[in-house]
Amino acid sequence: MKALLASLICYVLFASQCFAIKGGPPYPGGSVPVTGTYAGVLLPNYDVSGFNNSIGLFTVVFPSTGLATGALVIFQTGQTYTGTFQGLADPKGGVVYGLLYATFPYLTTIRTGTDDMGNPIYTTETVVAVASGQLNAKITSAARVTGSATVQFSLTVNNVDSEVIYDVFGFKQA
Repeated sequence: MKALLASLICYVLFASQCFAIKGGPPYPGGSVPVTGTYAGVLLPNYDVSGFNNSIGLFTVVFPSTGLATGALVIFQTGQTYTGTFQGLADPKGGVVYGLLYATFPYLTTIRTGTDDMGNPIYTTETVVAVASGQLNAKITSAARVTGSATVQFSLTVNNVDSEVIYDVFGFKQA
């Protein structure tokens, strides 16, 4: 009788394994937690852009739903551009896509004509220089952000329109 009971228990244990869920729990795999506050720096890629006098800083909050928003500041050749960072993060691969937009208002003197005596007439106007571009980065499981950003500068004080390619380095703050 004991041998028959032992054989039946072996069969039941073998049969129950055939109906088990294979591959673990049915959760989406490979996801990286991307919600939170991140901060980072934009350092010029000297190999690509050759632009040495520039640096950028950003902070951005990735919510559980909706677009990420944050602040951006870029220092370039004595000019300070302030603006916004808007983007999104894909938790499946930890990929971050962002749009950068910053401005630098400055005064410029423009010759508008001459007076009756032939002397030039000048007026002072406020002109806004713009820095805009895109950021592509990746968030790793260690809450590190690495990638690159391309920023186009236009209407600069020195009348040089340029594009700077930055290396992006950041980390999760909270």
